[in-house]
Formats: sequence, structure tokens, C-alpha cells
Amino acid sequence: MTSSSYRDPAIRNVVIGILLFAVFLVTVCSLPQVVKTLGAGLLYLPSQLGLVEMVHRDQVQAIDMHSAPPQINLPQARRYAVYTDDYDLLVMSDEITRSGAEPWLVVLSPGSHAELRLTGVERGLMPYDSPFAAGRPVYTFEVIEPGVHDVIFPRRTAAFYVLPDTTSGKERLILLVYAVQVAILVAAIAVPFRRAARNRRARLEAMLPPRPAQADDFWKAESRRQRHNTRRRP
Repeated sequence: MTSSSYRDPAIRNVVIGILLFAVFLVTVCSLPQVVKTLGAGLLYLPSQLGLVEMVHRDQVQAIDMHSAPPQINLPQARRYAVYTDDYDLLVMSDEITRSGAEPWLVVLSPGSHAELRLTGVERGLMPYDSPFAAGRPVYTFEVIEPGVHDVIFPRRTAAFYVLPDTTSGKERLILLVYAVQVAILVAAIAVPFRRAARNRRARLEAMLPPRPAQADDFWKAESRRQRHNTRRRP
């Protein structure tokens, strides 16, 4: 066996392959964040038109469950969402919501110290979830009295995030906005490709010699014969 038929791959190709594989691994490992980032990008224009509301980074409050103080400032009277990416908290939240047990988080209003009602979110991660909060929503609650709220939660090495809930009740509108934008993007990409394909086909046909008239007559007669046999077939 001779070595003339075998060539060592270039170092550059090996490095490029390793880098591409690393990018692929990073993308797969951070797929939820990638999905939410792409979803936020598709909501930018509709938010500028006033169709939907987007959450800004400075509206997201991260709560370290190991060392954070048991208070949180909720400056607006509106609905808020609780996000987390901790696996144990996600599983616990789903089990609590299904069983109807008490939530692992308690939020108290600033004036009366009344306990706010938390509603469990029974769904997985969606593209319209905020990319500025890790994970997905597990609870939502309504704030009537803005201000500093006391919160009670189990101490553990995990974190959750509190941010305005801008999607509850608007899921269909957001999905419709996504569908319209994706259709426009697909059409904008497909039209130039179809035009280029037609141009290539026209250039190819111009390069080919014209078909003899006898060939056209033969195929027309063959087509008529096949249609006639089809009509006669019981």
C-alpha cells in the first residue's frame, strides 16, 4: 500500500472542525436561552408598534434564596411572574400546582401584610418568555399595593426571578405575531431564490440546442394515446 493516496488533514481544517463542534455543543446546552432570545427579537417590532409589551432588563429582580433579604420592591400595581431555572424548584412547582398544595413562595402586601394569591403556571418554556430571567415562569401574582413586599421562601442554593408578566392572556396574539413575521421572512428569502432558479433554468435552456419538431410531435401523440387509454379503462 502506498501513502500517495492518503493525505493528513490540514491543521486548519481540524481547528475549524473543533470550533464548529464546540459552537454546536454550546448552542445545544444553552438552547432555552437561544430560543428565548430569538423570540424576543421577533417581538421587538410589535412592541414598538404597541401590539405587545416587552420586559426590560432593569425590570427583572434576581433573588438569591441562600442569602437574599426577605423583601422585594414591586413598584407597579400589575401582574408579576416568578421565573426559575433550578431543576428541583421546577419539579416542586409542577407537583404543587397539580396537587393544589401551598406554593413554596409567599408574597405579603406592604400595607396589610395580606398574603397574595399565587397562580401556578402549567406549561414549559416558550419563545416569548423573557430572556433576561433564567428558566421559565412557575407562578404569577397580582400586585394591588405597589411597594416593598415581604417574601417567604425556603433557604437553599438556588435563585428565582420576579418580573412583570406581559404574556398571560396574550399568548394567541403573540403566536399570531410570530407567525406573520416568520411568513414574511420566509417569503423574503424564498422570492430571490426562486428568481435566481428561474434565471439559471433560462440560461441553461438557452445553452441547449433546440429540440427537433419530430420529437415534439412524438411526445404530443404519446400523451394523447395515454389519455385515450385512460378514458377507455373500466
